[in-house]
Amino acid sequence: MEKEEDQVLQLSRVITMEESEEEEEEEEEEEEEEVHELLYDECADDVVTPEPPIDRSACERIERMAAVVAWTPTTELFLNQLMLGDKQFDFMFPGHEHHAYYWHRIAVLGRRPRLIYS
Repeated sequence: MEKEEDQVLQLSRVITMEESEEEEEEEEEEEEEEVHELLYDECADDVVTPEPPIDRSACERIERMAAVVAWTPTTELFLNQLMLGDKQFDFMFPGHEHHAYYWHRIAVLGRRPRLIYS
C-alpha cells in the first residue's frame, strides 16, 4: 500500500514539474512577444534594421558592448559616467591605488573582462 502511495506521489510530482516547465515556457514566449511589440509597431511594415558598421573592429566593439548592456542594463549608466571622466571610476585604470583590488574582486567573482578585450 505504501509503495502505491509513493508511486502516486512521485507521479504527481513529475506531472507538476512538467506543468510548471510548460508554464515557464509559455511565460517566456509571452515576454518575447511583449518585447517584440515594444520594439516594433505591428502596424508598421517599413521597419528597417540598421546596417552594421563596415569596419569589422567597430562592429565587434558594438557587439560586445551591446551584449554587456543587454545582460546588465545598469552597465550603460556606469559606462556613461566613466566616459564622461567621473573620478569615482578611476580605480578601473592601471596606476590607481585600488586597481589591484578591483581585479582581485573580478577574479573572486569569477568574471574575466580582460578576455572580452583580448
